[in-house]
Amino acid sequence: MFDIMRVAKTIKEARIARDMTQMNLADAMEVSYQAVSNWERGNSMPDIAKLEQLCQILQISIDQLLGMEDEAKTVRRIMQKDEAAIAGVTMKEIENIAPLLPPKEVTKLVNMNLHQNSRQEAAQTGKEQETSAKEPDQQEPDEEPKRKKTDRSTLAALAPFLGTRELDEILQELEEELDMKTIISLAPFLSSRSIDALVLRLTDEIGMEKIRGLLPFVSQGCLEELLARCEESTYLENVKALAPFLNSEFLMEVIRKA
Repeated sequence: MFDIMRVAKTIKEARIARDMTQMNLADAMEVSYQAVSNWERGNSMPDIAKLEQLCQILQISIDQLLGMEDEAKTVRRIMQKDEAAIAGVTMKEIENIAPLLPPKEVTKLVNMNLHQNSRQEAAQTGKEQETSAKEPDQQEPDEEPKRKKTDRSTLAALAPFLGTRELDEILQELEEELDMKTIISLAPFLSSRSIDALVLRLTDEIGMEKIRGLLPFVSQGCLEELLARCEESTYLENVKALAPFLNSEFLMEVIRKA
């Protein structure tokens, strides 16, 4: 990922070199003075839709602004708004430029990437079936699972740049493909409703022990529902597991009944 503070310094130095005040630049960009101030302090980044205009006003290139050639290439591909050019953008490339993108744009790129991977995985499965009759030394190496795993781990890094609703939708689509470690890393960015539904479903499928990492993110109502579903033989054990997350009044009531 590019250095935000370096970008901030570049904007400031280029503005001063053009003998412009922050207000001058704000007026030229049709943004607020506070926006320019935040750019130059590294508190935020210009939206990707504003980059070309900013570079023209400051008379610098996107490469000079971002300071990293690979990220600049990715930005230019996205700025083209050409589906064919954007289609090949990887999850890692999206992660690297995510601070420049609005949540809807990040979501669009992530969905395009994931759907493309799904098509490639389906094609790979068909290819494996076709080559299954070959001799072992004739079979081609399978690199897809490794790339797929990398994409899923990068999804967790992108979570802060995605809207809650968009991330809920992605989780719903990919739930069966994500391991518990990835789901836990996404949990702080998911809606309470989505987390609760996921925890109740997974508890029924794989047991409470394997979903403990999600318990800090579920609602009180969900915790109470989990306890209500417990079998008598495991009730006390599950009370101990849930106790740190239950409110004190409810916990005392449970203890009295036990």
